[in-house]
Amino acid sequence: MYLRAFPKEERLPLWFMVLKAKAENVSFYSLFDDDKWVGFIYFALKNDLLYVLFFAIDEASRSQGYGGSVINKLKEMYPAYKIVLNTEVLDENAPNNADRIRRRRFYEKHGFKESGHRVRLSDTLSFDYMLYGDSFCVEEFFDLVKWYLGKVLWVLLRGEKIYRQAIDNS
Repeated sequence: MYLRAFPKEERLPLWFMVLKAKAENVSFYSLFDDDKWVGFIYFALKNDLLYVLFFAIDEASRSQGYGGSVINKLKEMYPAYKIVLNTEVLDENAPNNADRIRRRRFYEKHGFKESGHRVRLSDTLSFDYMLYGDSFCVEEFFDLVKWYLGKVLWVLLRGEKIYRQAIDNS
């Protein structure tokens, strides 16, 4: 499902995610309804930020309330945290723009709002950060990302350049 739900350019190596999930502040949950697997969520915590890196509900289980239940449970489990996640930038020329709009509306329905921060990872890949909570400091957010990735991946993935670009666009 991870391979189907997220384009190659958005994915991290699964082995890396599993390794990082062993850290105290990283969680990787499979989501079940009794014996039926319905999806997964993967997030990291630092200070008062909770960053949802990956969240997907299986196509056959969508529009059945699972996604909303997971978001509500996350808010319940971490009431003192601001929750940050990214959504693809809306683009009427994108072949999946209807899906982008649907995803954004889903998060808005569950109390998320646009944070005013956008990050461009490549010429074809940009995200808007959405937030549940008051506001968040983009410097603190990138501190969380840098901690999560570690120094080597931060450098390899051009983290500092992306960070500076996000600051400039704020």
